[in-house]
Amino acid sequence: MRSPAGDIFNPEHYEVNQDMTQPLSNYFIASSHNTYLMGDQLMSQSRVDMYAW
Repeated sequence: MRSPAGDIFNPEHYEVNQDMTQPLSNYFIASSHNTYLMGDQLMSQSRVDMYAW
């Protein structure tokens, strides 16, 4: 069970194949669909200014 054959992660995904040397602000970061909410998902209000660009 502890052999590489039983690993839940694909070993091919361990290698980073993208440029990760830039400052964080240079990358596009996708946010969740609830980012615009001011509180909990069911009872809170939404505001467009909750998105910070």
